[in-house]
Amino acid sequence: MLAHADRYMRPTWRDGGLYYPRNDERADAEGHRTEMEPITGNVLLAYARLNVPDGLWKLYNHPWGRGHHSEPALSEVAVDVDVTRAYFDRERRELAFSLHRRNDRDGDGVVALANFDKAGERWTLRKDGLAVASGGRDAELMTATGEVRRGDGGVELRCPPGAPHRYTVSFGGAAPFEGRVEGERS
Repeated sequence: MLAHADRYMRPTWRDGGLYYPRNDERADAEGHRTEMEPITGNVLLAYARLNVPDGLWKLYNHPWGRGHHSEPALSEVAVDVDVTRAYFDRERRELAFSLHRRNDRDGDGVVALANFDKAGERWTLRKDGLAVASGGRDAELMTATGEVRRGDGGVELRCPPGAPHRYTVSFGGAAPFEGRVEGERS
């Protein structure tokens, strides 16, 4: 289905997004279906492209439990930041995510990270493999850069411009990070 849409339904990039423009012609001269209404061109094909196998079926037949919503997560993302992966691994007690700050949109590059301090565990944030911050409910926030700070709902990370970055946050047994205390001058 997606291969057909890509070949015959004029996929178009606009403002950083892929869509299929409206076309009221049912088929082309060779008989290939080309009709495209707005809901399919703007929503359904995009969802089909992003969906994991049986994603909707799993969502309705195996919904997340209450505990899922208290796990560490990205809770807000600035309009100039793309998230290319984000998941919490319960067994490893690790939140992994990748961010890329876009230069074609205005924004502050801030990503809010939620549910870090609920369990009272220490955590360590690594950017591209290097420890950049640590903290915990009963511990001061330690940072190596000005990219991490306490926010209203938890921890805020300012995504730097440039190449995409891979982040991991380890909880529990993570060794404390030896950075500067939040609020100190670098």
